[in-house]
Order: sequence, then structure tokens, then C-alpha cells
Amino acid sequence: MKLLTKLRKKKVEFYTSLDKIPIWNFKKCESDGDFKYLLKIKDYEIVPKYDPIEAMDIWLSLNTEIINTFGISDDVKIELDIKRNIARLQKEMILEENFSLLAIIREYERDLKALEDKKNKKANKIKSDFTDELIDIQRYFGIRIIEKKESAHYYFKHLMKMQKELKEYGKNKA
Repeated sequence: MKLLTKLRKKKVEFYTSLDKIPIWNFKKCESDGDFKYLLKIKDYEIVPKYDPIEAMDIWLSLNTEIINTFGISDDVKIELDIKRNIARLQKEMILEENFSLLAIIREYERDLKALEDKKNKKANKIKSDFTDELIDIQRYFGIRIIEKKESAHYYFKHLMKMQKELKEYGKNKA
């Protein structure tokens, strides 16, 4: 019985930096919108109770870390601002139980969808998914990335370097 009480009182731990969170967890949070992947646990089918507000704050902090570390284009800044506003309003809605904010959240979500549609139309191709990016990075650098072990920082560092080199190559070729 004492063991069960200890387990219940054990505070859940979160991944709080890009250096620590595995890229698989980061991408699952991003794609599924589920903050349980910020938890340092082995089985994501059995998830302990955690504070969703703390998880939202950590998610915002991770995204801010990406911006501060790697920089971003103006289009991505707009997209992240919209996502940040959605997360902030969701947090406010939960804390203050103010469900009238849902209308504003839905408006931001429509803006985000329109922005993504415009981006896809402009690129005139289907957006690459995480697996495609991972394969491209591995081929380009000749490395193996184990997505459940490598940090998000490691992944983004290689992604940004590859994009920069390919962009420079395109300029030199022209």
C-alpha cells in the first residue's frame, strides 16, 4: 500500500528543453497537439495525471527556444504567432473558465488554416512530413537519426544546416 501511495504522489517530469526532448516526442506534440508527449515516461498509453497548464507553458517555451536558437522566416513567424495566440487563449479559457474565448480561438484556427493552404498552394506541392524530413537529413549528412533517442535540438540543427546549404547551392548555381 505504501508503494502505491508513493507512486501516486510522484510528481511527473517533463522534457523542458530542446536538448532533452527526443525528436519523436516533439513531433508527436506538434502533429497530435497532445502534450502528454512532453512527459518523461516510457508508455504513452498509460499516462499519469499532469498539469495541462504547465505542459502548455513548456510547449510555448520549447517553441520560443527554437526561434531564439535557429531563427525563422517571416512566414513562419506569423504562423508561430497564431499558434502561440491559440495556446495562450486556450490556457486563459481553462484557467478563467471563460468559454467565450472559444470564438476567438476558432477565428485564429481559421487564419492558421488559410495560411497553411496559401503556403501549400504557393509551394504547389504536398507538405513534407516528419518522416520525409528525417530521411532527407539522414541521406544528406550520411547519418542515422534514432528519433526516440536524438534530441529535437540535434534534429533542428541538422535540418537548418541542410536547408541553408541547399539554398546557398541554388544561389551559386544560378
